[in-house]
Amino acid sequence: MSKEEGKIAEGSYPLRTWEKLIRLVPGIAGYQGRERVREADKLLRTALANQIASYQERVEEVKGALVERKDLRLLSPLDLLTRRMAQSRDTLTFSSYGYTGVFDLAHIGDAELERIYQFDLSLAERIGKLGVAVEGLSSKSSQEGALPGAIQELDNALKDFMTILAERSQAPRG
Repeated sequence: MSKEEGKIAEGSYPLRTWEKLIRLVPGIAGYQGRERVREADKLLRTALANQIASYQERVEEVKGALVERKDLRLLSPLDLLTRRMAQSRDTLTFSSYGYTGVFDLAHIGDAELERIYQFDLSLAERIGKLGVAVEGLSSKSSQEGALPGAIQELDNALKDFMTILAERSQAPRG
């Protein structure tokens, strides 16, 4: 057994990043085992996709409240946000799971695997920021002049999330 295989088998492969993931995503504890990487990748993507779906529902509620008040001015940017959320959710849901390189040590080293873990951690952290922005939108939906700023904050958080998601898709995978 090589040194790298030993690290993976004992679950100490790279601890700092994956320990953060464990705290952020329930069920991700199996991520350290080579044989469970694909399963853990699916768990992460599913958890993130479900979170985005719940955020979409919240934005839809804001849209519904605007329609009830007959305030249609901001429906267009909110529609755009929900479409982009759906796109992110679908990317997470329908992308292939796991990383071919993780299963073949000749193709991936410590640095590359750490990079994959960093992308996953970045996604998990950014989903939290996206949630804060959705909460801000929801709480400001009844305030007359506050909604455009909240929409912009949500737009920025979603763009940030989508950028990391796009970068993650460039990482070695199977």
